[in-house]
Amino acid sequence: MAGHAAVTRVLWVCFAVVASLGAQTDRANDIDPVFANWNKPDSPGAAVAVIEHGKGAMNAKVTQPGAANSGDRVDSAAPVKPDLSAYAGVYWSEELEAEYTILARGGSLFASNSHHGEFELTAVTTDNFRSAKFFFQNVTFVRDPQGRVTALTVGGGRLTAVRFERKQTP
Repeated sequence: MAGHAAVTRVLWVCFAVVASLGAQTDRANDIDPVFANWNKPDSPGAAVAVIEHGKGAMNAKVTQPGAANSGDRVDSAAPVKPDLSAYAGVYWSEELEAEYTILARGGSLFASNSHHGEFELTAVTTDNFRSAKFFFQNVTFVRDPQGRVTALTVGGGRLTAVRFERKQTP
């Protein structure tokens, strides 16, 4: 029966949204009683509050048993425009025995593999990219002391920092 309980366990998430509070008072503390009274024994229990403080300022608070985390909304960084041609090449992972080709085309960067096809990589910062593929979510290009791209690491899902060495071009 214990296995059945584990299968039927439900993660309860409570969303509390308070809008247009303005600058006259910090109302985040008014929501804390909701978090303090969270009592779902069959759930890890999480409560999420998003509080707008006016003029686009927001705060999010996530409370779980034994911990509360909050953070303020930040503006997105300016889009990065790295030299995509520096990343183009063929990369091999000895660990996975897999090869990916990185292509720069039309102002975008793509990864291509015989089993997974072609998918786009989006720049987050210079040398750091993301994709929608769960196995290739985080891509970091590695440079040598002279600034040449020599490898990439991939993480996502259960993979973390799997290294692909750039193959030498003839």
